[in-house]
Amino acid sequence: MNHLTLDTDLRFAVCELVGSGAADALRDAGLPVPETEQTALPYGAGLVAFTGRNDYLVVTTDPWTPPDGTPPWCLTRSDRVLRLAGGDWDQAMRQLCPHDLRQLPEGGWLAAAVAGITAWLYRHPDHPDGILLGCDPSYGAYLDAMLTAVVRDHDRLAED
Repeated sequence: MNHLTLDTDLRFAVCELVGSGAADALRDAGLPVPETEQTALPYGAGLVAFTGRNDYLVVTTDPWTPPDGTPPWCLTRSDRVLRLAGGDWDQAMRQLCPHDLRQLPEGGWLAAAVAGITAWLYRHPDHPDGILLGCDPSYGAYLDAMLTAVVRDHDRLAED
């Protein structure tokens, strides 16, 4: 077994771009635009996910808003973002998520239940040995505590 790490001090700006001009606003700003729903593309250390019809999630290290005059709504979000990393990250996630995340390819994005709450998960191509997770901030401390417990138990078992 490999040692796991949980990075809980990530600083990402998250916004949701909604409306008929959302894809064009992303293109005009030079951001990547996923073409298929429920997929994502890397954008720096973050991502742009196509979450549904005319709905995109933008996760960046610097705050981003579309240019003035664009028709879509830009909703600033306060998602709690964490990164679980290590060779056995997928095994650890089996404790909290019903999906076989080994099947999630690099660059793959998924909205799923994690520890009983809705979260988004992304395998950033620059960090293939881990997963980026985000959730509503009201569940952030809970998700942090659950992942911390899984990491602690995993590492304790690895020592035995």
